[in-house]
Amino acid sequence: MGDYQAVVVHPCNDPFVIASQGMVIGKLVDQFDHLDIVLGLVGGGGLLSGLGLAAQALRPRMAIFACEPAGALDAMDSVKQNRIVSMPNPNTLADGLRTSLGELTLPMLRRHVAGFFAVEGEEIVQAMQFAYERLTAVDGLTYS
Repeated sequence: MGDYQAVVVHPCNDPFVIASQGMVIGKLVDQFDHLDIVLGLVGGGGLLSGLGLAAQALRPRMAIFACEPAGALDAMDSVKQNRIVSMPNPNTLADGLRTSLGELTLPMLRRHVAGFFAVEGEEIVQAMQFAYERLTAVDGLTYS
C-alpha cells in the first residue's frame, strides 16, 4: 500500500461545496422566469449559503427562506444569536438535517436568509410523498 494524499472536504462548511450548491439557483432561474422566493432545507447550511450567494448575483430581489425541522431548530437559534448553537440530540426524522452550522455558513445565512419555517414531522412526510409522486410521474421509474 502506498501513501495517499487526501483532502478532507466538509459536507457543508466548505467554500467549494457552498459554491457548487449555488448552481441550483442557476437552474431554477433558467426554468422559471418569475421565480422570486425559494424555500430550502437547512442542516449545516451549505445549500442555503450557496443558494443565497447565487441569488444575490442572479436575482438580487429573490427571497431565500430556510425550512428546519421543529425538533432541530439549531440553525434558527444560531442565526438569531449570531453564534453556532449546537443541538446534541435533535428530534427529527430528517437525519440529513441533524448537523450544525459552521463558521462559513452562519454569516452567509445571517446575510442571505429572509426567514425560517419550522416544519413538523408530518409536513416532512407529506413533502417527501409529494416529491416521490411527482418524480415517479415525470421519469416513469419505479422506486422501492
